[in-house]
Amino acid sequence: PVSVLSISQLCNEVASQFLSNTPHVPTIMQLTHQITTLLQHNPSPLLAQASQLYFQALLSPSQQDIINANTNLQQLLTN
Repeated sequence: PVSVLSISQLCNEVASQFLSNTPHVPTIMQLTHQITTLLQHNPSPLLAQASQLYFQALLSPSQQDIINANTNLQQLLTN
């Protein structure tokens, strides 16, 4: 099984990239790829859904959307 902690850490890194003034796109793409790879090894429908919402939120201009989606994903990962 994939470490829940590693996925949430990666998600936090992605979020912090987006919340910084100068997001570094290659870093975001690399982190996103790592998260996707980890999720493929952890077939949980809830986790997959939360991750999908999370990535959709990253495309949102609203920082609050990103924070909410991240919180939602974190809660699923810790339960």
